[in-house]
Amino acid sequence: MEALIWTTGLLAVAIPDPSLPSVVDLCVFKAIGFSGCPGCGLGHAMGYLFRAEWALSLDSHWFSPVVLILLLAHIGRLLRSALPTSP
Repeated sequence: MEALIWTTGLLAVAIPDPSLPSVVDLCVFKAIGFSGCPGCGLGHAMGYLFRAEWALSLDSHWFSPVVLILLLAHIGRLLRSALPTSP
């Protein structure tokens, strides 16, 4: 179930066109009045990564390739642990 949730979240940032303005802003920092956030731009950066627009991705958030690798590795571990082991 957790793998499904992470995969759905990853697809939620991969499918929309990152060059369009966001419909929903989930930034807690902006909601409480801070101007900067360490994660701002990460969703757009991930969208650019899935479209193989590397420069735009890194311009949006320099940490996006690392986050993508970590998320894919985590989803892979979850899926492997969910598979039945043969005796």
